[in-house]
This record gives sequence, structure tokens and C-alpha cells, in this order.
Amino acid sequence: NTIQIWDDRFNHSIWHYFGPHVAGSDGLDIDPFTNTIVTSSWRRDVAHLQIWRFNHHATEYSGTEILLDDDEKSLFDHPKTEYFNEAIHLPTMGYVARFCTGTELMLCAGSNENMLKLININTFDTAAWMYNVPNSIYSVDAIQDVNDKRKLRLAVCSENIVFILVTEKRVVLD
Repeated sequence: NTIQIWDDRFNHSIWHYFGPHVAGSDGLDIDPFTNTIVTSSWRRDVAHLQIWRFNHHATEYSGTEILLDDDEKSLFDHPKTEYFNEAIHLPTMGYVARFCTGTELMLCAGSNENMLKLININTFDTAAWMYNVPNSIYSVDAIQDVNDKRKLRLAVCSENIVFILVTEKRVVLD
């Protein structure tokens, strides 16, 4: 139940994060612009999504132990933000956590509720969702439409079915 940061110059990990139980290849993603890590945990007793600060000290690793003071270490020992299952739904066992590059959205998906959610990164509000898919959702990918930046195209894999979805950002008038 860890994320390990490796450097191929060394035969051991150089940093680790305790907590997430990543159950699939899409259960971890790194935002290349903010160096932020998002994980989806396949456990009921913890947050469904966890957002972590990437330890920039790991990129400066020289083979000796990374020494941080307690305040700085606390920045990397615990998630920066956590997103918990909503009380009105069954606990979701996460398989997918992805940033939607070029947008303010991330997505998560999993089993039990067999759901997919698009979540605003800044507010953690649910922007769109799909529940009760016939089987668990194991993999998702998303791209912004090149002709219309308000649209997001998704490929969602559930068992032996691939759903192709298009979402469109709508303006809500007060």
C-alpha cells in the first residue's frame, strides 16, 4: 500500500508514500504541469481519491538519505487532498484516477457502484457522472476535442465493452 519513487541509477526506491492501494495501471497519474500525483484506492475504509505533492527532493537524490525537517516531511507524508465516497452511494473500489490534461478536471472510476465521475480539481464538485455500468470500470482515457475545447472525449472500458462518451461544458445561468 505504497507509491514508490524510483531512480534507475539506484537499486532501491528513493521516496515512498504510504496509504493508497492502487489496483490497476490506471489507478495512478501524474500531472506534468503541477507535479501532482492522483491515486485511486481499492479500499472501502479510506478516501477514494488521494492527491499527493510530488517530492521535488527526490529529483535531487544523490544516493544518500533524503533528510527533511518535520514541517517539510509532513508536506509529503500525507495526501494534500482526499476525496471520499458520497454517503448516498455504495463505497466505490477505485481502479482509475486520471487527470484530464488541459482541463480543470480529473476522473475516477471503479467497482461496486460501477461508476465514472468527472471531478473539478479545484472545488472537488462532481461535474459529470455515470453510474450502474454493467460491470466494473477498469480503464479510462480522455482527450479534449481539438475543434471544440468545451468537449471532452472519453473511452471507458467495462469488462469487454468500450463506451465512447462525449461531454460538453455547459454554462449555468443564475
